[in-house]
Amino acid sequence: MPAKESEMPPGARPGRRPTITKEDVAKAIEELRANGGVSLKGVREVLGRGSFSTIGPLYRELMGAGQDGEPSGDALANLAEFAGLMKEKLLRNKKELEAAEADWGMAREALEAAIAENARLKTKVELLSETRMIITKLRERAVAAETIIDKARGKELGELKLESANLKSKLIRADATLSHLKNEFDSLDKKRIQGKAIRKKQNDDYSDLSLKLHKLRGNEADLAEKINAKRKERMSVEEEVMRGRAAVRAGIIAKWIGKEVSRIRGWMPPELYP
Repeated sequence: MPAKESEMPPGARPGRRPTITKEDVAKAIEELRANGGVSLKGVREVLGRGSFSTIGPLYRELMGAGQDGEPSGDALANLAEFAGLMKEKLLRNKKELEAAEADWGMAREALEAAIAENARLKTKVELLSETRMIITKLRERAVAAETIIDKARGKELGELKLESANLKSKLIRADATLSHLKNEFDSLDKKRIQGKAIRKKQNDDYSDLSLKLHKLRGNEADLAEKINAKRKERMSVEEEVMRGRAAVRAGIIAKWIGKEVSRIRGWMPPELYP
């Protein structure tokens, strides 16, 4: 169970978890032994705080040797357990790295689509500018026609009125076209602003994904180094165990030989002693 605020060690600040000590780990190990099994994960659950990198060295120091100074079976088992935990963490980081790379690809595709949309909007804006120039010329022609009507009042009034009506009809249609194009231009301008905001967000997301990708790659390299170090440490412990077992066998054999020599001397005549 995690330590309550009233049970915190002296000097610990309220609202802040105290530092994991060797005594805390030792108490957790004794509690687990009383319940039938000791493991690094179990010690972490009993303490309720701290990381494996903090608890691990203290745990291995307490569990690393038996009463005769040789590495205990629990030490080897827990080294294997720690290596397994590190391997699981490495696999999780690898999956997060693959997901980040997929998100980066999607963000890049969205950015390229936004650039294409921006080019299309630019083409429509240019078309709108050309249409405005045409409408301006039509208005100039309408004004010129009205001037001609005023100067040529001696001509056929019906023909002049008909031409004037045609020009006014064209002007009305041109105004309607201009209004429609203006509405479309406003819509395109809104899309352009939205596209700009989307591109900014995509650039920010791309930067975040790049940072996460770099961080995950760094974590993967660190975990790989830690796993290699644990493997070397485990091999060293196994070698120590083998040497200890060889020494024990040699002692047992020497003791047996001494007993046999004493037994043989017990029934041999003294003159046959070397």
